[in-house]
Amino acid sequence: MAPLGYIRDKLDLKYLLLFVLAAVKEPLGMDDVVEAACSDGAITYFDASDAFYELVESGHVAVGGDDGGTPLYCISDRGRGIIAASEKRLPQSVRRDAQKAALSAAAKRKRDSLITCSTEPRPDGVFTTHLGMRDDGGDILNLDLMVVSPAQGQMIENNFRANAEAIYGAVLDALLKDYDGDIE
Repeated sequence: MAPLGYIRDKLDLKYLLLFVLAAVKEPLGMDDVVEAACSDGAITYFDASDAFYELVESGHVAVGGDDGGTPLYCISDRGRGIIAASEKRLPQSVRRDAQKAALSAAAKRKRDSLITCSTEPRPDGVFTTHLGMRDDGGDILNLDLMVVSPAQGQMIENNFRANAEAIYGAVLDALLKDYDGDIE
């Protein structure tokens, strides 16, 4: 790893990865942690992922659950001890940027977990695409659409995943519109 900016060696990179995990309460995927650490472009994905797995092997990072078969990680007590003892090793600006990127990754993971999509074949040769959005209180929207192909269903799923809030708003607007001019 070439020295770039504030990351001078692999040990600095490991501190940064631990700080990213310490910045959030929820477990994150390895990609989320690595992308947060690489957010300024000074670190390569491969260097960061290599350092991340070394932290897992050393017990500084622990598996904290899974997301559909993808492991989620959290900082271990051992890792927290390292961060507490060496937090000042990273400049304040680096810690701030890492924390911001980690919180953004956690928010995205939570949002994505609240949106569900699937496309299934029907006996009549067409398909049904199921779209769902919920919050901590329960379902917000459940919508089943007939589509003509899996490709069309996948396109609708991708669009819904990327724009669920805007689509929900548009559905509400359409349902609340005064089509007859009689509704006050």
